[in-house]
Amino acid sequence: MLGRGHGADRDSVLTSTKFGRRSTQRAAPNFHAQGVCESVENSLKRLGTDHIDILFFHSPFSLDDIRDDVWQALTDLKQQGKIRVIGHSISMFQDTQQMARDWAIERKIDVIQGVYSLMNRESSSLIHDLGEQGIGIFARESLANGFLSGAITRDTVFADNNLNKRYDREEITARVDYIENLSFLIRDSVKNMPQAALRWVLDNPHISLVLSGAMNPAELQDAIEASNISRFTDSEHQRTQKLHTQDFQAA
Repeated sequence: MLGRGHGADRDSVLTSTKFGRRSTQRAAPNFHAQGVCESVENSLKRLGTDHIDILFFHSPFSLDDIRDDVWQALTDLKQQGKIRVIGHSISMFQDTQQMARDWAIERKIDVIQGVYSLMNRESSSLIHDLGEQGIGIFARESLANGFLSGAITRDTVFADNNLNKRYDREEITARVDYIENLSFLIRDSVKNMPQAALRWVLDNPHISLVLSGAMNPAELQDAIEASNISRFTDSEHQRTQKLHTQDFQAA
């Protein structure tokens, strides 16, 4: 779909993708030379393009997942013009944030992608430290897997294949209560909670991009409007900080 959408505007668009992990947790990671080369070639074919702007490691869980030959393969792919920038998409934050820090210092990566939202701020220090080093920061799950989208209530029942199915009723209620306490952010040009949540993330000076997760043109337009809203005031940020007594973990 993205490849078909590029059309003649390819050079004005930055496209990123990931390599190394399949959709199932049980699949063996492919953070090695053959794996990254095959992944890139397949992505180029699907996208109908000759280069990928940002290629992310897809959530390695430990250094044991990474084979040494992957780095030379990545260098070769950059020299061939097939990829331009290498990034690290972080999962299992407490176990893997040091990996991102080390790779940033060694300049093996230029971008990270991590969970960051009004409900989960555990990556704040990493975002600050790497941002100060000139590393690009992509924020993901900034609508907290739907809790900040405005669609979830205390009575919502999740389908068996929904990531939020893991939460019991008490956890769901605690999350909804917290979000209701943030309703003061919806005012003036901020018309709903998704816009407030995205604007709050963008207010962090080290954030390069927030992934909106838009599913249709209306949601995309909502996100675009959020990027044009004036930043929240210092007092509003301080108020959200006082309310934030715990990190609600990502699904």
